[in-house]
Amino acid sequence: MLAAVLAVVTAGVFAPAAEAATNPYTPEGVCGSGYHRVSPDATLTLKNGSQVWGHTYLLYSSTTRKNCVVTLKQFEVGVPTFTVAHLQVQGSNMVGDADYYSYYAGPYYAYAPGRCVRIHGVIWEDDMVRYAQAYGPYGWCG
Repeated sequence: MLAAVLAVVTAGVFAPAAEAATNPYTPEGVCGSGYHRVSPDATLTLKNGSQVWGHTYLLYSSTTRKNCVVTLKQFEVGVPTFTVAHLQVQGSNMVGDADYYSYYAGPYYAYAPGRCVRIHGVIWEDDMVRYAQAYGPYGWCG
């Protein structure tokens, strides 16, 4: 009996780490048909130390003439954690989507003809102590 218990405990201690879950969503899929990434500079990397927890993306549709922001998780994918996707049109308040999500926050859309925009993203750990956050500069003026 003791040998069996030790075998189970040993297997659990020395088992290989589980593969990190891959987020099955893309920014284009979340924002919808016709939305494309504005540029590589319009992607924020959300890091906690050296660990990448996700990315916040700015997309645009020339058909709707709207911007779209979405934050895709790479950290605790499939587990609800507080996740934020914000968009700010210059001269207005920063607004967007923030809640407990398993894969992404957003999409949030804004019509901003002739004005610059910036994006902001956050992913909090479930204990709300550690987080990854990034603010983009104003740009992508149209």
